[in-house]
Amino acid sequence: MLLGGPTRNRRSQPSGPEVSTSSQEILRGILEPMIDREDLESLSSAQLHDRAIGSAKAGGDIDWLWHVLGSVPAAEGAIGDFEDSGVDVAATVSAINGYLRADPDLADALRPQYVDYLLEQQ
Repeated sequence: MLLGGPTRNRRSQPSGPEVSTSSQEILRGILEPMIDREDLESLSSAQLHDRAIGSAKAGGDIDWLWHVLGSVPAAEGAIGDFEDSGVDVAATVSAINGYLRADPDLADALRPQYVDYLLEQQ
């Protein structure tokens, strides 16, 4: 009879020394060929999107993702799609409101941004 329930197979952790970030970057450069602007420009927009979004997700680069999200209305305006740019504003406002509903204290933390924005709009 086993006490404590079934045992689980756990993947063992590597016991070697940790590799520093700079060493990881060097190894990545060796294992994955470096890509330059010309290579990137040759990709389709869908391929660029997939690579950039995938890289940002893997790296947890929320700042860049928010930057891209903020660029969508202007990009739609640049291609003459003015009707949809309003939808993106509405979706963005909805996302912000969702964060505020989930954490009411967030509104207090955002007060300085609200004040600065309203003063800039005068």
